[in-house]
Amino acid sequence: MHYRLGDNILLTELDDEAVLLDVSSGSYYGLNAVGARYLSLLNSGTSDADSVRQIADEYEQTLALVSTDLAELRTDLLANALIVERSKDDG
Repeated sequence: MHYRLGDNILLTELDDEAVLLDVSSGSYYGLNAVGARYLSLLNSGTSDADSVRQIADEYEQTLALVSTDLAELRTDLLANALIVERSKDDG
């Protein structure tokens, strides 16, 4: 699966962290270094599965642990419309 930022979402990266702003509601959402890296990979067009593998390698953690943690984050990001599935028109 591939994802991108939601239509009304602005991303600001600060050092190793990121802040997402929903311009329609004014809500902010902060991400730590791992979450920011994951979002960066997803937004660049890297598939979810490849993003999880890459982060597991970069942080020298088991694929099972990273997969579980990032699945929770992905569910939260989707539920808040911070990310959406990429369509064929997204490129």
